[in-house]
Amino acid sequence: MKCPKCRQDNPEGTLFCENCDHRMDRPVVKDKPFMPPRYAALIAVALGAVSILFYFATNMWYAPAIAGAVGLLLGSYSFTLIWNTRKDGEKVLLIIAAAAMALSVIGFMLGIRML
Repeated sequence: MKCPKCRQDNPEGTLFCENCDHRMDRPVVKDKPFMPPRYAALIAVALGAVSILFYFATNMWYAPAIAGAVGLLLGSYSFTLIWNTRKDGEKVLLIIAAAAMALSVIGFMLGIRML
C-alpha cells in the first residue's frame, strides 16, 4: 500500500504512513497559492517603481515606505514560489521578481530616509 503523500510502500492495513505520518485513508490536499507568482512579480515591479516615484513626487515619508514594503513582500513571495517550482523557462520571472525586490527595497529605504 503506497502512501498518497510521499509514495512510500507501507504494510497493508497501516493507518499512518511509516515515513511521513500521513493518514493513509485521507487524500492529499495541495494548497493553492495566494496569487499566481507571475502576477505577484509584475505587481511587485509596479509597486517598486511607484515607491520610487512617490519619493520624488510627495513629501510624505510613509507613501514610498509602504509601497516599497508591500512590493518587497509580493516580490519575495513570487520569487519563493517560482524558485520552489523551478519550471523550465521561468528564469525571466525569477529575474523580474529579483528586480521587483530591488526596486522595492530602494523605494522603502528612500521613504525611511525622509524621516
